[in-house]
Amino acid sequence: MDRQRSSTPPDTPPAPAPTLQEPQLILDFGPPPPPCFDNFVPGPNLECAATLRHLVHTLQQGETPAQRFFYVWGPAGSGKSHLASALTASQAPNLTVVDDVDQYSKGRQRTLFHRFNALVEQPEQALVVFGNQPPARLKLLPELVSRLGWGMVFALQPLDDTALVDALEHTARERGLTLGQDLSTYLLRHTRRDMASLKTILDGLEQLARARKKQLTLPLLKDYLQRREQSGG
Repeated sequence: MDRQRSSTPPDTPPAPAPTLQEPQLILDFGPPPPPCFDNFVPGPNLECAATLRHLVHTLQQGETPAQRFFYVWGPAGSGKSHLASALTASQAPNLTVVDDVDQYSKGRQRTLFHRFNALVEQPEQALVVFGNQPPARLKLLPELVSRLGWGMVFALQPLDDTALVDALEHTARERGLTLGQDLSTYLLRHTRRDMASLKTILDGLEQLARARKKQLTLPLLKDYLQRREQSGG
């Protein structure tokens, strides 16, 4: 006589825990907006941002700017890269933008030095250079260091807590998300405080929230940060 087959399914292993690579929920908010003057949170750097924005407007109107040489410096997270990208994206005519001049090789330094000299005879041209130190502290060719101090020099300051919270909430709104005060406070207390790092965390948190079809909450943030730390991120 045939044995009766058991209808009990074999034991199955437990489902693996979700990871940071979980499939995203199909909700297309589009890519994060590129850096521009409208989404730059100036904080204590309002004068610099306003001056550079006015420069772009002047060049776009085909006018000759009153000041044509600018050097902007500041520590990591102070907004240098954002402003450099905003200037480049503006596609303002007759504008040259140089980022991270402190990392230039000697060959590129000489090229920039000659560029300075050429621009002196071209009043319609403007040049904005970004670095991580004031001109006198840069370990560059002395003649280039001298040129960097020709025009207006701005020292960018990192955002304080209030400005960082504003920037985080602004970034979240651009993605169609709501970032509560509790999340902002937790991020500032338990993660790196520069805006680039905070945006990277917000991007990953958004991905996890979409995959789980959940709103941004403090427990979700804590879970994400724990997973990120375990993965070495």
